[in-house]
Amino acid sequence: VLPIANGGTNKNLTLSNGGIVWSDADSLEVLTASGSTGLCLLSGGAGTPSWGTCDTSLGSNLWNSQLGALYPNNTTMDLLIGGTSTSSAKFGFINVNSGTPTATVSGTTGATYLTSAGLLQTTNNQQLILGGATTGDITLSPLNGAGTTLSTGNLNLSTGKVYQIAGTEVLSGTTLGTGVLTSSLTTVGTIGTGTWQGTSVKADYGGTGLTTYAQGDILYAGSLNPTALSKLVAGTAGYVLTTGGAGANPSWTDMTVASGNFWRQNNGTLYPANSTVDLLVGGTSSVSAKFSVLNINSGTPTATLSAGTAGGALLTATGNLQTTAKQSLTLGGGDTGNIVLSGFGTGIVHSNASGVLSSSAVNLASADVTGVLPIANGGTNKNLTLSNGGIVWSDADSLEVLTASGSTGLCLLSGGA
Repeated sequence: VLPIANGGTNKNLTLSNGGIVWSDADSLEVLTASGSTGLCLLSGGAGTPSWGTCDTSLGSNLWNSQLGALYPNNTTMDLLIGGTSTSSAKFGFINVNSGTPTATVSGTTGATYLTSAGLLQTTNNQQLILGGATTGDITLSPLNGAGTTLSTGNLNLSTGKVYQIAGTEVLSGTTLGTGVLTSSLTTVGTIGTGTWQGTSVKADYGGTGLTTYAQGDILYAGSLNPTALSKLVAGTAGYVLTTGGAGANPSWTDMTVASGNFWRQNNGTLYPANSTVDLLVGGTSSVSAKFSVLNINSGTPTATLSAGTAGGALLTATGNLQTTAKQSLTLGGGDTGNIVLSGFGTGIVHSNASGVLSSSAVNLASADVTGVLPIANGGTNKNLTLSNGGIVWSDADSLEVLTASGSTGLCLLSGGA
């Protein structure tokens, strides 16, 4: 039986379907599978393990109850009901560990969710309906009535319904309400004189003071409180609108040559406007950046990939590829093809004291070969001392050399075992 020290079991085991292999003091053993499903493997301490009822106490059960509340033992995990992912679950509490906590209810055509930031909405462009057949009045009370209710879309009343202000009808689908008809608005009369402009409304009365526009024009105030707005005609395609600061007019700017643009594009390439600065991605210094191209202005140009204090990898323009923080440097992986070291001939690869590699044929008489070749590999299993006329013979574990006798004509006699 193969011993434990040689990767064996140190025992002739009797196996069974579903059996569990465990260790006693000197060998491996097999615990026969239980006849009942759903049982748990219970530790026997320093003794034999056994099958038994699963422990549902705190630490084995995923839930706990206290002070009239039921809650998961792990307070950092999301809760999903009706599925095993946020996309398949019918109900979920997500972003528990990080992000904005969100409660979701999902169906086959869309979902509804409510976040801790006060956002209630549907997905897939479904209607969001507040209230139903058994719902009472719905009150919108921002800032306890002192705030503003904002609509970024159209407000549409159902047929036969009216708008009210303080309980008084003001507007229906076809007529003004009685509260408007009896107000001072209807006694103003027709606006035909005074500040009304027959052709255009001046800017200082809420208009523009302009009568013509072209597609792409930009309107702006050309002076302090003008009676008419000014127009900036459409600029060249790709130009951007830039401000001239207080007291100045805006203008179109070619950002490909603007001082505030750090990048340039030409001949199918994208490159920094300043060709002497380093490039950092994921940080603001060469220490914190996740990717960087360093020593652009001076020194040896170097590309780095960093994982912070865990280490990184770098490649220099002088051909130096290395890791930091004593990490292993791995060439290739599970999907990598052959790794070719160009410039080496057939044979073995050597490294000198400086780490420089070279290759040559195997020389059995050189320092490439050390140790003694065993009997099983066709060797002698011993460093023999040879002599002229000597006889090679075998002892229990190696070959030996019997030195030649000084006298001729003698016979070789067996020594038995």
